[in-house]
Order: sequence, then C-alpha cells, then structure tokens
Amino acid sequence: MVVSLTAATVLLATAIVVPLLCILLLPARKRGAALSQRGGDGWRRLLPPSPRGLPLLGHLHLLGALPHRALRSLAMAHGPVLLLRLGRVPVVLVSSAVAAEEVMRVHDLVFASRPRNAMAERLLYGIRGVASAP
Repeated sequence: MVVSLTAATVLLATAIVVPLLCILLLPARKRGAALSQRGGDGWRRLLPPSPRGLPLLGHLHLLGALPHRALRSLAMAHGPVLLLRLGRVPVVLVSSAVAAEEVMRVHDLVFASRPRNAMAERLLYGIRGVASAP
C-alpha cells in the first residue's frame, strides 16, 4: 500500500510540475507569436524589439543600481524604441529625439490618455495633477 501511495504521489507531482515548467521555460517569442496573429488574414501586432526577460520579473533585473545607464545601454543595443516589461507592466522606451518628437506630435492622441484609477482619484485630489491628468 505504501509503494502505490508513493508512486501516485510521484505521478501527481510530475503531472503538475512538468506542464508548469513547460509554460515558464517556453520562450516568450513563441508564445507571443501564437497570440499575436489574428485568423487567416495575416495581421500581426507589431511590437518594438525587446531584450529577453525573466518570466515574472520581466526586465527589472536588467536595470541594476544605475537604471539610467542600463537604459542607455539597452537603447544602444536594441534601437531608439524598445519594449520593456517591468514586472507585468509593458513599457515603451523612446530614447532618441526624433522618435520622441514623433510620439509627442504625430501620435499624441494615442499616448495621451491614461486609464482611470480609483486609488489615484482618492490620493491625488481627483486626478487634477500634472502627473495623473488624463
């Protein structure tokens, strides 16, 4: 009876651990490519280049003690516009004057709005400050 209980425990642990390891170790690009295509029309979501990140931390481990220098080196390696994930939050980093001008002037309506946040409304005087204004 003890042998069958141990075998069942090993089988159950294997059935849980192996799929979790496959999900965590599968490269994000392969998972993202499957999620970014829509039907048969060939449309793909275009995202800026991004360095490899960790599953839960994203790119936080790349910032280090001097984040401004780390961001500069990332921009030099991956181009003036790149995508970083700080935890679960995706962040688009724009590091050249030409790209920043295009974001601020050409695509200003796309980047101007922020989602409403109940906590920010309570803490920041009804979202009337410069940092939290819509």
